[in-house]
Amino acid sequence: MDLWITGNGRITCNDHGGQYLAASVKASPRARIHDTPLDHFEKVTREMREELAATEFPAECESCAETSARTGRIAV
Repeated sequence: MDLWITGNGRITCNDHGGQYLAASVKASPRARIHDTPLDHFEKVTREMREELAATEFPAECESCAETSARTGRIAV
């Protein structure tokens, strides 16, 4: 699953990035950066994932993580 980091640092997946991100990814699936009317999204690379793994902020969709913490299930 692709992960994206927004202009304000929030990490999101394709499912939780919203319709603008979904449309932009569909139009340019290989693009690393998507600018939408609501936000700037940069693809989380393998290097970014490794850097984040060394911190207290794992490279995971924050919406999925919030849902799984509440329900005990992984949300996708």
